[in-house]
Amino acid sequence: MNLGDIIEKVLDDKQGHNIARINFQNTHAIFDEMIICDASNSRLMLALIDAVEDACVEHGYMDYKKEGNENSDWVLLYCDRIVVSVFLKDAREFYNIERLWQDFLV
Repeated sequence: MNLGDIIEKVLDDKQGHNIARINFQNTHAIFDEMIICDASNSRLMLALIDAVEDACVEHGYMDYKKEGNENSDWVLLYCDRIVVSVFLKDAREFYNIERLWQDFLV
């Protein structure tokens, strides 16, 4: 199981909604993949990111960075060459990241 699969499973197990994966491996992006999901509230959003952090450490990925907090409507986690974006539902609809990267959806 690769890191992207691990992250997707963690998000699914912890009740992340509408999980999407965007593959950037054949582009000039600075990361290989973006994994997106939404959460019904800010507490769940932070719990999802914390669970992904724990999974990264558990699998030996110690170099990660988190952006956002309980006052944010979107939290990012950079782990290895994967970006995890967890949105509050309304923010995800507003930013519509999948529309920007629709050609790369997995």
